[in-house]
Amino acid sequence: MAIQELEALSNHYTLLCNRARGKLSGEQRAEFEALLKQLQQLFTFSGESDASSPDAGKGKKVAQATNTGSEIKALRDSSVSKAAEMATG
Repeated sequence: MAIQELEALSNHYTLLCNRARGKLSGEQRAEFEALLKQLQQLFTFSGESDASSPDAGKGKKVAQATNTGSEIKALRDSSVSKAAEMATG
């Protein structure tokens, strides 16, 4: 039930955002699109990075997972529960 509520909220605010975007002037829309692109880059976890960066190798070492999927599922379930609690106040 909580996931469905989060999806409904997400859809509602996406609709509001798109309506507001349609009312922006050309310059404001360009600024808005640039900000959205920056946000998208922050939330993209594809592992793409600038290899020439001095920090390119930092934080890349990942230990082999020795657990089954239950630990990950429990983490996901708790995250969804916390997100639902935050969304409902």
